[in-house]
Amino acid sequence: MQKNRSDGGKYDKLHKLWDNAHSSGSPTYLVRTTIIKKELNRLFKTRRISRILDVGCGTGDYLSFFENEKAKCVGIDISNYAISLLKNKFPSFEFHCIDGFDYRPSKKFDLILMTEVLEHIEDHEKFIDKIYSFLNKDGVFLISVPNDPRLWSFADEQGNHKRRYTKEGLISLLTKQGFKPEKVICYGFPLLRLYWTLTKRFRKRVQNAKKGDRQIKLPRIFTLPFLMDTILTSTDKGTGLIVICSRS
Repeated sequence: MQKNRSDGGKYDKLHKLWDNAHSSGSPTYLVRTTIIKKELNRLFKTRRISRILDVGCGTGDYLSFFENEKAKCVGIDISNYAISLLKNKFPSFEFHCIDGFDYRPSKKFDLILMTEVLEHIEDHEKFIDKIYSFLNKDGVFLISVPNDPRLWSFADEQGNHKRRYTKEGLISLLTKQGFKPEKVICYGFPLLRLYWTLTKRFRKRVQNAKKGDRQIKLPRIFTLPFLMDTILTSTDKGTGLIVICSRS
């Protein structure tokens, strides 16, 4: 993930932690990636997309999808660990280990993806303005962030989050910087909401639960019911927000 101007080594460690958590059966990760891949599939069917920027690409949650679409993709992240992995895995794509504030693309993009990144940025208004400058006139911006400050927990502290958002606050921020929100999805209700509420006090223990050198893997039968949260997405009570924007 792209972060504020800070030590990339810190995020090397976090990417390893996140990869471990995701592979161990994170229900939040399952719901979020399911929705985003569905939205990406819709966008590729309805828009002409030839150049993509994945801001804070991490270890490449969505790059396989872009590879299948045969689109030109550029990924940027401050983590050398993440970028090194991706250069080996996706040799046809372009990757840069760089802070997003310092990135200067040679061409603009038809699609910019930024998932679980903005909450790490101190000056998020300036960063959104920067993203706006990267987007083609007819381009689309897909962003995801954690929802609801009341759900703040050890996971946010561990992930070096600066904030959690509200639906109104995120829409206001995007609109102020020139974006026009076309679709707003608030995912994670009711099951993820209940899961996060019940585990909030014990999040540190849950995050650090290990078996040997690996986190305890949740059985697939446990995580699948959370996919119900991909349906009820019109409330403001979910655990995460996904917004698809155009330039206004």
